[in-house]
Amino acid sequence: MAQTAYGRPFDPLSTMAALPLYFTGKVTFGDVMQSASAFGSLKSALSFFSQAYFGFAQ
Repeated sequence: MAQTAYGRPFDPLSTMAALPLYFTGKVTFGDVMQSASAFGSLKSALSFFSQAYFGFAQ
């Protein structure tokens, strides 16, 4: 439960960070989607630490 609660607020973060660049024409929609995918991969990789902590704590 806590893993999901901490992860959800960060889901739209990369997209919201890239939107101003998209609206000014500096990046394409594909670039925005690539950054969202990369951020999701990074978040998934870093979630190992919280998952390992909860596993050890039980």
